[in-house]
Amino acid sequence: METIKNRIEYIDYIKGFAILWIVWYHTTCPAFAKNYWHVPLFFFVSGLFFKKESFNLFLKKRIKNIIIPFFFFYIISYFFRILLYFWDMKEIKTFNYFSFFDVFHWDCCRVDYLSVNVPLWFFICFFIIQLLYWLLLKISDNKIFIFITTLIFFICGKFLEYYEIALPFMIPQAFFNCLYFGFGIVFGKNLIELLKKKKESTLIFLFSIFIFIPLIFIPFSLKPEVTNAIQFFPFLYIVFFVFRNAYQFPPLKLFHFYGINSLVVLGVHVLVQTIYRRILFRFSQEETILSGIIDTILTITTLYFVILFLNKYLPQLIGKSK
Repeated sequence: METIKNRIEYIDYIKGFAILWIVWYHTTCPAFAKNYWHVPLFFFVSGLFFKKESFNLFLKKRIKNIIIPFFFFYIISYFFRILLYFWDMKEIKTFNYFSFFDVFHWDCCRVDYLSVNVPLWFFICFFIIQLLYWLLLKISDNKIFIFITTLIFFICGKFLEYYEIALPFMIPQAFFNCLYFGFGIVFGKNLIELLKKKKESTLIFLFSIFIFIPLIFIPFSLKPEVTNAIQFFPFLYIVFFVFRNAYQFPPLKLFHFYGINSLVVLGVHVLVQTIYRRILFRFSQEETILSGIIDTILTITTLYFVILFLNKYLPQLIGKSK
């Protein structure tokens, strides 16, 4: 199977767009921001760059880029929760210290049982998905085979949800999100090549807008994951087209910075938001869209300095080399 070997700059802008959307998603925000297209963007992009490799190399990379950062953010979050509890209760005897072991909890479709830091579910799910596709590529790298198996994974996720079959380590969520990761493997390279053709890519962009707008307003009777997938793929093309053609616009540099540091944002943004949410609540006594916007701006500004600090002093703990 062919893979994309060189870094494509506008992909980092797309990752930045997605991660900042996640920050905004976790505040009080308008209804349109609640559509679940930001995380699938990450899975699709990751699938786009996924390739066959030896298990030793695969495991070494994932330990460095996923496992170590996960535990680093998890431990920080755990002690942050203890401090927060002490601030609220003025004692820590009744703190649920066993919340540290939430990571071993068995569930079907929920991701919010990681009470220490809910967004860290992504790290676990991401590792499981990559492990599934490493095994899959060992069998065959035929794109038709991968496409069909990806659909089977998605159906398995729906089966686990319907019968409420609990499994550990975000396996049900991994099956759901294989739809985006697998499609990234199958269609990602073709999408990159298509976007190099100005006329054809523009026509498809206009067509994507034409079909995307009605999809937002038509009430589907399908399950949310299916509805989201139908809406997501035209949205995906629109995002890729826009950033492919506009990423050199200077104000968009913001997306690039947060895109190349997206795991740090994912790992600590909720902790920062928790502090600002409490401060803002003291002023307004309620959470509004305006407070959500302010929360987002304050959070991503603070994260800028957190990222600089971690990149300089603790790069190995966030999946980067010194």
